[in-house]
Amino acid sequence: MARALQQDGHPDLRQAAFYTAAQAAITDLAERTAHIDTMAHFFDAVARLPQDQMDVIVLTHLCGIHPTAVPGIVGLSPAMTHSLDHHARGALSDLYLRNHTWE
Repeated sequence: MARALQQDGHPDLRQAAFYTAAQAAITDLAERTAHIDTMAHFFDAVARLPQDQMDVIVLTHLCGIHPTAVPGIVGLSPAMTHSLDHHARGALSDLYLRNHTWE
């Protein structure tokens, strides 16, 4: 995180939108551009999560690390990690949907 670019006091994860597996599979340029835009907004929402929630979401859902391995990586109990994941997914729904209902 110390080396991550920052935007408004949060890590700038938008570059990751260019490197998703789904992105690599899209051959149509217009579809690919639309997907990058959508993913960039999603990664902005992820970056706005509290640090511990962001860590769990990135490791579990973006890096594909098995949920049973995440507690050992972040140094928290399995119950706490599960709770962080649950709250982060709820917050992402709120952040992402609230910011995209007007577009």
